[in-house]
Amino acid sequence: MQTALITLACSGPGVANMIQMSNTIGYFCAAIGGVVTLALAYDMMRTHRWRLTLLIATALLLVHPAWTIPANHGDCGALKCQTATLFTALYFCLLGYQYWASKQARKAPG
Repeated sequence: MQTALITLACSGPGVANMIQMSNTIGYFCAAIGGVVTLALAYDMMRTHRWRLTLLIATALLLVHPAWTIPANHGDCGALKCQTATLFTALYFCLLGYQYWASKQARKAPG
């Protein structure tokens, strides 16, 4: 007779610390996203130019993994950490694009 081993993905010693760390990383990444979104909004108000970057940053903030992916199920928040880090990288890409687009707009004649 063969018995199947049941392995729970999120169990064992240190699970509570791992879940707490995943939540903390997710919220810190969301805070960075909020600051970047505010910076993009400030730039829009300062230059009176509407760019798609603010809309994308706001949409990313609404669906951010900090509040859409739970850390206490499945992989103890590894997915939450990875996607929150990816979202933060996307925020910095948006910020870099906004900086580049502002520089190009100042260089353009007329």
